[in-house]
Amino acid sequence: EERGLPPFFAEILVHLHQHQHSLGGLKHFRQKPSLEHKVKREEFSTGYSDFEYVYMTVLGFAKLHTLAEDITQKNNGENFTRNPGVQLLERACGMTMHGDREGANALLRAAPGTLLEAFRVARISPGGVLDFFKKAFDRMADPCLEGRTSRLMEYLEARRAAAAPAAEAPWEDVSLRPLTAEATPRDVAGEHLRVFCNECTWVWARQRGLSYEDAKAARLGSDEAMTSEFARLYNAAAFMDAMRRRGVVLASRSSVHW
Repeated sequence: EERGLPPFFAEILVHLHQHQHSLGGLKHFRQKPSLEHKVKREEFSTGYSDFEYVYMTVLGFAKLHTLAEDITQKNNGENFTRNPGVQLLERACGMTMHGDREGANALLRAAPGTLLEAFRVARISPGGVLDFFKKAFDRMADPCLEGRTSRLMEYLEARRAAAAPAAEAPWEDVSLRPLTAEATPRDVAGEHLRVFCNECTWVWARQRGLSYEDAKAARLGSDEAMTSEFARLYNAAAFMDAMRRRGVVLASRSSVHW
């Protein structure tokens, strides 16, 4: 599942792997944790390690990042037993939520960004990322989306005042915008391409030690060496590979279906 993740979520998992032993290692899984189904609090508290819980939360939020608009469109405001949006969240992201509460769709869109902002702050905080993994996640608590996001926000509020200004990609640059029901496959592909371009810009900025905004200005500028280097990340083959790994397109022998 890691191969299909947006790069900023994959980066969190890289750091998480470095602290696997400190967080209890593997208990439920023999190899890497995965999203098999929605897991209840009682199951998490007795049958999983902290490492597995954090890992599954990051995976779930990453999946939510790519599926947020689909889930919000399907959220009919009903109880989870009659709510196709919540049911999609449970299947794809391994967690549930109260889709019948006010602000549910706003939470769906904001939760992944909250995780990334909390991780950014953790990297420049005295306790570092291990403190983040220990204090911003709690497998003994309610594992619904509201509960997990609330704990991330509490962590942020306690540490944001001491954090440096953000140097990451603006959330709107790397998030899919809502499309109308009349959107064509070309429109859908174009929106995914916009986000993929900005994801590549974020990765390239990290590789070159640039700020995101400087990389954004240079990626398609007049410096041929710079644009050629960026094209190694941002090209048609890489875009199609990313879309297939994320399940956005279905490829047949003769065509691609968005």
